[in-house]
Amino acid sequence: LLGALLEKQFADRGMDVAPQVLMFLVPRMPRTAAAARALATEIDRLSLARQQTVTVPLARLALDRVSSLCHTPAPGDQP
Repeated sequence: LLGALLEKQFADRGMDVAPQVLMFLVPRMPRTAAAARALATEIDRLSLARQQTVTVPLARLALDRVSSLCHTPAPGDQP
């Protein structure tokens, strides 16, 4: 279900993302609709800024950026 949501986010932006990129992202991304939107937005931004197609390395960079923004410290986590 999360993969379909992410795929729709890319399609809404007119992005053609290879299946291997989706297979890389889905098990690693935060499990929320907001994260799927943020991830698609960041991948789109990076792809346009670098003028390159969406690859696994680019997706990894976007995932690292989005994951750090979406991380909410658990009780007892050190700041």
